[in-house]
Amino acid sequence: MTHAHARSQICCALYCLWVRFTLQGGADPWGRAAATLRTLSSGWPGWAVEVDDHVRPEREPEGTGSGYVVDCLHSARVAVTEPTFERVIKRAVSLGHDTDTTAAVAGGLAGVRHGLSGIPARWKEALAERGVVEEMVGRLVAGTG
Repeated sequence: MTHAHARSQICCALYCLWVRFTLQGGADPWGRAAATLRTLSSGWPGWAVEVDDHVRPEREPEGTGSGYVVDCLHSARVAVTEPTFERVIKRAVSLGHDTDTTAAVAGGLAGVRHGLSGIPARWKEALAERGVVEEMVGRLVAGTG
C-alpha cells in the first residue's frame, strides 16, 4: 500500500492469494496462489515480466530476512514451514535484518493457519494495550468494524 511499484503490488497480491487459499484449506496454498497469480498477470505484460524475472513464485523458498518485498515474501515462506505459530515467528526473527516485517508477514499467515488459540498464552498476556487489541480483533472477526 505504501509502495506503488508493480513488484510490491504483485507481492501483496500473491500474499493475499496465499492467505485466501490457506483459509480455504486443501493442499499447497502457495502453489495455488502462484498459479492464480500467473493466470492473473498474463493479461498485464508488465506484471508478467515482474513475476517471471523478479518474484519467481515457483522457486524453492529461501530468504535472508531483508525488508525487500520479494525477499520478505520468500522469507515468510521459509518461516511458515515451521509447525507452530511460535516457531514460525522465531524462525522469521532468526533470519535477522528486517525482523519485524518478516515476522509480521509470516505471523499473519501463521495466524490464519493456527488461529488465535495458536498464539502462546504468555505472548497474549504480555501484550501492551491487550484490552484494546482484543476489542478490535473481536470487532474484526464479527465483521462490525
